[in-house]
Amino acid sequence: MSVDAEHILVTGVLAEGELPAGATAEVRTGFESGRIARHREETRGERIHIARQAEKEFKKPVTWAVRLGSTHQTFT
Repeated sequence: MSVDAEHILVTGVLAEGELPAGATAEVRTGFESGRIARHREETRGERIHIARQAEKEFKKPVTWAVRLGSTHQTFT
């Protein structure tokens, strides 16, 4: 987590999944992006709840980020 004058950034790191041996970079990127999208949907309610509490307490917007392998995505 990082905090600056503008916002709070919460970054999570997902455990890498198993890909077939010799998977191409394109397959890896697709897998990582799909896994991040699934995580985003699965945690939406909890993230909204946490963000509302943090924004109320700290008076700053919360931004979320997830890293999986070489893929990094930021979302609100």
